[in-house]
Amino acid sequence: MNVFSGKTALLDFYNPDKNPPLPLVELPSHPFEGDNVRIYAKMLTLLPAGNVKSLPALNMLMRASEAGEVNDSTERIVEYSSGNTVISLGIVSKIMGGPQVGAYISNKTSPQKMELLRFFGLDLTLFGGPAQVEPADVNGGIYAAIQDDRTSFGAEADLSTRTRKPTYDGPDLKFMRNYQISTFLLPQWARQEQ
Repeated sequence: MNVFSGKTALLDFYNPDKNPPLPLVELPSHPFEGDNVRIYAKMLTLLPAGNVKSLPALNMLMRASEAGEVNDSTERIVEYSSGNTVISLGIVSKIMGGPQVGAYISNKTSPQKMELLRFFGLDLTLFGGPAQVEPADVNGGIYAAIQDDRTSFGAEADLSTRTRKPTYDGPDLKFMRNYQISTFLLPQWARQEQ
């Protein structure tokens, strides 16, 4: 049984190093059965926040804290996101006793989505223009978040450019050493870490 108690209980609950490995579930029926292919799904939905983005959020904040980029004088963390990344940053920052998290989102974001973000305690900054923009587009949210980053800690504006990747992608796959593996599929952000 996992029991987390004391002043660091919530942080420990979110920390993969203090939890058992996530389950891997073999898909019993799939198109490649006849070729003796076995497919396993890592159950990332069983993470405390219910999504995989809690891992990079926790890792970014822990590494930034260790490097002194986020400290007691940091007033705000900014992120260009309207989804699980910024929600996870908000949850983890609050658990760590960290600063307020601000989300840069398109003014085309639905009212329901904005309410969800506010539910998790996020400050919202709306920007005009297209929702999917290039980082250098001065009219977009990524550029605005980068400019705000000059006065706040920027969790960085684009997942594909992040260098603070989680270290929790593979340790729970150690049991697979007993199997002959010819192909291992990873999401793009995990491949970039290698």
